[in-house]
Amino acid sequence: MAAPQPPQVSRRWLERLRTLVALLSGGFILFFFSETLFWGRPGRASPAELSLAWLAYTVLAAALLWALETYRARGGAALFLGAALYGWLAEGVLAGTLYTGLNLAKVEIEAR
Repeated sequence: MAAPQPPQVSRRWLERLRTLVALLSGGFILFFFSETLFWGRPGRASPAELSLAWLAYTVLAAALLWALETYRARGGAALFLGAALYGWLAEGVLAGTLYTGLNLAKVEIEAR
């Protein structure tokens, strides 16, 4: 009797897995350089909060890579525009959404 053969993994699934690993890696790199280097005390965040932030930056990495690939960005000017898109998404969308919920984005000044 022949030994059972291991299941064959299709190239499509390997490509999807490679894409997922690349996006998660890019998201972690963006998360690390965008958030943890600028936090006064990153140890105060819970592992769930850190994971959620990592996933949010992974979505930003996916948007950035999609834009660069879709518009065939080559050269410094295209990379600059891609970085501008990332900055707008990170600071305009992500930070606004996260910090508005915590009521940290609003600063009230009283005139006396």
